[in-house]
Amino acid sequence: SWDLQTVVSDGILACHREGDDILLVTYGRLYNNVLKAKTILEEQGINADVLKLVKIHPVSADIKNILSQYDKVFFFEEGYVNGSVSQKLALCAKKSYINCIEKFLSHSDVDSLLDECGLSPEKMARKVKESIHE
Repeated sequence: SWDLQTVVSDGILACHREGDDILLVTYGRLYNNVLKAKTILEEQGINADVLKLVKIHPVSADIKNILSQYDKVFFFEEGYVNGSVSQKLALCAKKSYINCIEKFLSHSDVDSLLDECGLSPEKMARKVKESIHE
């Protein structure tokens, strides 16, 4: 069980509160957006844990074990779904939602592009909120 506030070992950095059944998973610069989405969700009465992957290959057994403990796991990744880290890790989750880039993007600023792909904090929070009752 990983019930520490912050865990740094074997390729993971996690913020965890006991009792939540929703996990938000990401790596890289999307981590800050996921933390903001977590705050938005908390303001709406929805608690979620966050798992930041520090090392994405090879995937440790600990990460697979953590993913299997949650009812719903939301992956947010700045890449295409085919061959993504999210696609590989989703197999370890009871129910998973993969949020990646799904189309070719035209030139724009980063924040606008992330929003267009559903990877802004507001769109991440909306995706979680809409999906938790499925």
